[in-house]
Amino acid sequence: MEDSPEAAVAQSASDGQTSDMAPLAVGTVVGSYVIVRQLGRHAGRMQYLARVASDDDDITRPHPHEPHLLLTSAPAGELAAVHTVESLQLRHPRLLALRDFFTQDGRDYAVSDVPGDTWPIPPQLPLTAEEALAVGVIIGEAVLFLHGRGVTHGQLSTTTIVIAVNGVFLGNIEDATVIQEQPETAIQRDANQLAMTLGDFAAGATGNPVLQAAVTAIAAKGHAGGYERVEDVMADCLRALPDGLPPLSDEAASAPFTIQLGRATSVGMVRQQNQDALGVLVMEIFDDQPEAGPGGIFLVADGMGGEAQGEVASRIAARIIVAEVARRFLGPAARATASDAPRDSEAKDDAATTMHLDTIASITEAFRAANARIRNLARRLEQATGTTATALMLFAHEVVIGHVGDSRAYLCRGGEAHQITHDHSLVQRLIDMGHYRPNEMEYNMPRNYLYRSLGQADDLEVDTRVIKTGAGDTFMICSDGLWDLVSSDEIRAILSSDRTPQECAEELVRRANAAGGYDNSTALVVRFVAR
Repeated sequence: MEDSPEAAVAQSASDGQTSDMAPLAVGTVVGSYVIVRQLGRHAGRMQYLARVASDDDDITRPHPHEPHLLLTSAPAGELAAVHTVESLQLRHPRLLALRDFFTQDGRDYAVSDVPGDTWPIPPQLPLTAEEALAVGVIIGEAVLFLHGRGVTHGQLSTTTIVIAVNGVFLGNIEDATVIQEQPETAIQRDANQLAMTLGDFAAGATGNPVLQAAVTAIAAKGHAGGYERVEDVMADCLRALPDGLPPLSDEAASAPFTIQLGRATSVGMVRQQNQDALGVLVMEIFDDQPEAGPGGIFLVADGMGGEAQGEVASRIAARIIVAEVARRFLGPAARATASDAPRDSEAKDDAATTMHLDTIASITEAFRAANARIRNLARRLEQATGTTATALMLFAHEVVIGHVGDSRAYLCRGGEAHQITHDHSLVQRLIDMGHYRPNEMEYNMPRNYLYRSLGQADDLEVDTRVIKTGAGDTFMICSDGLWDLVSSDEIRAILSSDRTPQECAEELVRRANAAGGYDNSTALVVRFVAR
């Protein structure tokens, strides 16, 4: 295994390409940038770590707080196509975004932002099968973003997917191209390259044989050109990844079920305005197909009370996300399952499994559509505004969770309640880092400081999760005004009781108010009951 950043990047020269360009020495200034480190050669091009140069630059002086940049150098004209991609201003949390492009002394230079202030450490290859599957989901979402803007990457490999201390990112955007002809072919190429790359990442790994077999199967399908879309690669990765939840019985995983709902909201005992919003859309079709399942979208949004028009932001999130999911997913899904062919002539599980439905893409793009509207609101107000949003999208026996902020989703299965979202709050980040314990009284940490919310920035990263579900499962989505005052044990006891979903929702909100009601509180309870 290589043990330096230079070696980690230099390994990408495995295609045998060479370049006659002499490497630039550390301290060289090109354009408005100074070379900090040589990273090696990538596909015949030189790559460097750089930063913005200053008039009194001293390369020997440490610059710990200045952001690092990835600078790629190629013979003049080789990166000419980057002008088209640069004009699109592609910005996504998982892309090493293009920052600048220029030509100097017979060389093209492309400059990309590097996330964080530390250059990625070399990945510990091989990745475990579980890590490789996770990379497939994360990078797949970034590639979907490109496809949605008419761009194909075309160079997906272990050398263009950057594994960093602070995440996984997609580089080499300077080689991306605008899709002009035969878009299906370009999209298929990206999908199959991603699948093969996952196999390369996990090649030689030991561990869970089931997960390893899943990665091998995905890679083999990619080598055979079997994927048509990136969504299908992501779906195979998500279905193989363990969800950390109690297993669903075979009967529950296949039995037809219907939906029972309960909802309750309160302004609380202190606030004057309720900035929480609920969104619900249920699609149930009862026909001659006993295995057909219901579909729907269920959402709770909590407007940020310390900012302007929080109630408007949450209203936008609830309405736009529900409407976009209906337009992008639920309507097409209903049409896709309609058939005038005899049912016994089709594969039994076609309607409920593959179907090439855009589950992840649908909910992610719905969140981003809402985020764009809220950002426009903030610009009109000339003030910050925002909201959290946690949504559950159901189709047949599969639930997709979309989540931004500190509202929460819980799953009650087998008498136990499990939190299935992760708070995007400063407190939770400090807890994750081991720097904070909520029960330590010497800390006076503002609980509601969010580092991710709708309306906070033009780029929005949405947490997604896929969970197999069935009869007997109960999901609950709530705002922080509820979970902050109602303990996990109380939530478990109420959701696993004999109460109806409506009674559960009302009791949860009542207990939040009884405990002080310092904030708005909302509960949306969704239970799946065997027919």
